[in-house]
Amino acid sequence: MRLISQIGLAAITLGVSLSAFAAVAPSPVADAAAKSDKAAVRALLQQKADVNAPQADGATAIAWAAYRNDTELADILIAAGANVRTPNREGATPLYLASIGGNTKMIEKLVKAGADPNERGTHGETPLMLAARNGNLDAMKVLLDNKADINAKEKLRGTTALMWAAEQAHPAAISFLLQRGADAGAASSFDAKGGTAYLANTVTQRLASSFGANSQQARSSAAAPAAGRGGGRGRAAAPAEPAADAFDPTAPQDSNTEDLQAKADLQAALAAFGPARNTLGGGLTALVYATRQDCLECVKLLVEQGKVDVNQVTHYGWTALLTATQNRHYKIGAYLLEHGANPNIANNGGWNPLYIATDNRNIEGGDYPVRNPDMDHLDYIKLLIDKGANVNARNCGKQSTATVCKGDSTETRTIFTMQWLFEDGATAFLRAAQSGDVKLMKLLVEHGADPKIPTAHGVTSLAVASGIGWVDGVTFEWSQDENVEAVAMCLDLGVDPNAADDEGRTALHGAAHKGRTKVIQMLADAGAKLDAHDMGSRDTVNGALLGHTWIPIDYTRGLVRVGVQSAINHPDAEALFEKLMAAKGIPVPAKFNSSICLTTLCKGEQ
Repeated sequence: MRLISQIGLAAITLGVSLSAFAAVAPSPVADAAAKSDKAAVRALLQQKADVNAPQADGATAIAWAAYRNDTELADILIAAGANVRTPNREGATPLYLASIGGNTKMIEKLVKAGADPNERGTHGETPLMLAARNGNLDAMKVLLDNKADINAKEKLRGTTALMWAAEQAHPAAISFLLQRGADAGAASSFDAKGGTAYLANTVTQRLASSFGANSQQARSSAAAPAAGRGGGRGRAAAPAEPAADAFDPTAPQDSNTEDLQAKADLQAALAAFGPARNTLGGGLTALVYATRQDCLECVKLLVEQGKVDVNQVTHYGWTALLTATQNRHYKIGAYLLEHGANPNIANNGGWNPLYIATDNRNIEGGDYPVRNPDMDHLDYIKLLIDKGANVNARNCGKQSTATVCKGDSTETRTIFTMQWLFEDGATAFLRAAQSGDVKLMKLLVEHGADPKIPTAHGVTSLAVASGIGWVDGVTFEWSQDENVEAVAMCLDLGVDPNAADDEGRTALHGAAHKGRTKVIQMLADAGAKLDAHDMGSRDTVNGALLGHTWIPIDYTRGLVRVGVQSAINHPDAEALFEKLMAAKGIPVPAKFNSSICLTTLCKGEQ
């Protein structure tokens, strides 16, 4: 819809220098009309000048009259035989220009002179769409009285005049079009869905990528890596447990490692933010447009006057309720709930209203702003629950099967720091736990939430509360005290402190990554395994680090990178681990004087 407004602007850019084009025939009448010089126009017409001679950009005298809404000039030109159907170089006819301006009297004159109310612009847009976009009832009436097709669709996105009125939040125009027979349930054409969450590749994905050991081995007949390094392995393989002092992280790395990993990160970024080339989206209705624009009056008219199905979905499964929730237009969401909206319809990616509202309440920091909600997040969440929202709904999308859950991760607000929590199968409780949202966690439990439901990748609510998925300076947290309370709550509710996800990480790996000593102590007291091995990191999928796995203390030493973050050392947390491990007789890996080094610069090479 925004693109179509640009088309209109291009159409009225009439003053183009003649020097920009090859030699063109003179257009004295159009030139005089461009200056609104009616005396000159009359004189030229008396001299038999061509009333239809176009300027270099295709603009004729009658086009200028329509653009300036000069009805007197239009009468002069029409009487002299002006062709009211001639478009300019951008495809804009005089009626097109008059409709953009909502010039009712001009529209009447042009139609009476032979302009077609159903003519099409370059992208199939009609005069009625242009008039609806401006909410001009009189202009729309003239066009409809002259048999304009009220349900015509333009060819760029397949939208109708009613959708144009809704997208511009014109309730009076919506009511008028509905009275005249507009199809309130019409949907736009298939379109691209748009970007996805900016998520770092997992260890398994990196192993199978062009630079990973699995892919390299598949393409060559090279011998397996030396013993002690381990081959590339899938998520289901049991992690090797090398001796505590078997690995030197300062050892030289493969010189190609950094470039290859950078390429993988670029591919992930392009997948998230590059041009979308798919037909998963589209299917938007006037109700969805009105909801997105936060026009409550428009929504009421479509529901009560237009009798639309409030649970109609777009091609990607978005209902108006999901749209309202995603955009924090909670008052519209509340209205829809009161008029039959189903709070348990998820879109094709698995997002449901309760999960989206939970994410909104705990949105991370980032590079672009988000709008403030028009009612309190928690009050809206309570309303969803009161209306029957399933508190244990998992983020499982249309591609899921009875045994496999696949869902979309929520959109992120940063283009520089990858997230590393895949939200397939996540529940609202787990998402609240990630941000230490204790108040919401308690509310959900009171209404039957199961805190033990993990994500499809085996990540638990305890793990995210402890630090799995944490991005310093980005992930939102209510407070450190509430974070500790959230961890304690998950433990009290029986979440296993030694549950490992499909990357082999436990809650203790997360706490070590985050550097929270209180959480580390709490997990240790609950029986968390201090020397649990993960399945490696982004730096262990090839080269000298191939096959190495990490224990929690390694995370505190700045040896483990997740996402595209730098490895961060936490001396206090490291000291606590040394104390805890010594008390249990667990060997403490030898210290090194530097963290993971991948570039020739940090190695001191020239």
